[in-house]
Amino acid sequence: MRDLIPILNDYLIAKSKGDAAAWEAKLWAVKENTRFSGKVRDQMRLYVTDLGKCPRAVKYRLNGEAQYPPTTAKRLMFEQAEDIETTVAAACKWAGILLDYQKGVDLSDRENWGGRKDITLIDPLTIEVKSSRSAAFKGDKGMPKEAHQDQVGIYNHYDGITPCLLYMDRGGENMPRQYEVEPLNWPDVSARMDELDALRESADLPDLLPLVLSRKAARKSEIDLGGWSVDWSGEIWLGPDWRCNYCDYDLCEGGRRQKTMLAKMTKKDPLVLSGAGKAHEDYVYRYLRSGQRELSLCGADEQREAS
Repeated sequence: MRDLIPILNDYLIAKSKGDAAAWEAKLWAVKENTRFSGKVRDQMRLYVTDLGKCPRAVKYRLNGEAQYPPTTAKRLMFEQAEDIETTVAAACKWAGILLDYQKGVDLSDRENWGGRKDITLIDPLTIEVKSSRSAAFKGDKGMPKEAHQDQVGIYNHYDGITPCLLYMDRGGENMPRQYEVEPLNWPDVSARMDELDALRESADLPDLLPLVLSRKAARKSEIDLGGWSVDWSGEIWLGPDWRCNYCDYDLCEGGRRQKTMLAKMTKKDPLVLSGAGKAHEDYVYRYLRSGQRELSLCGADEQREAS
């Protein structure tokens, strides 16, 4: 797999020195990107990126429900993400390795589905650019994300081009990270696309996303829990899925569910349960034994929590 980081570095140095070709490449990428600005979309169209979204939010969009107007902060976040993406595209064009930018993928066996790849190199290689908060680069944060792997894996299924994910820190604290993505378990992904097709036809609204167990203020530390141990200290919280924090729909109550600390772990006091933690001690131990950073509750757990 071609390493893009040295190419990005060389391009940014050239651009900072006023290299005309570097600036021309950037202006070209920005102009290409504006081809899709303000485009009126088919309300009933599904997109490859919908696989990583909240099904209820997808259904709200299909139903044409009103969204919150984007805040200035959110508009700036999107602006920054676009600037990062066009810079990567410009670097590839400047280096003479760009084949396509913002190329649509033919999902001909799916009715009214769409997908568009960020960058295709002459290798050939698909590059999907993802900008993230600096905190997402700290420690093991689950990169590359499953939803992103699904996205580029679907592109690979349809066009046969090797995909990779390029994570860029929009805060500028961390070096980019590049990951080659392995072929997907296609029957599983295809089944989830079928579920979205069924969602589009259904009159029913999907359930809220399950509540999630997660850790905060986590540090590397060996904590003895009596016969077994974990390799971190910090707090265990129960709250809405992270996607609820970015919900665009006021009529959804998912993001208004309360976040609750269940437990705290330190070297001195290996496991201290809060009042809520004592009521949900089984959740705490299930989370600790899972070894996952985030663990979703579902089914009976959700019903019990709601009651």
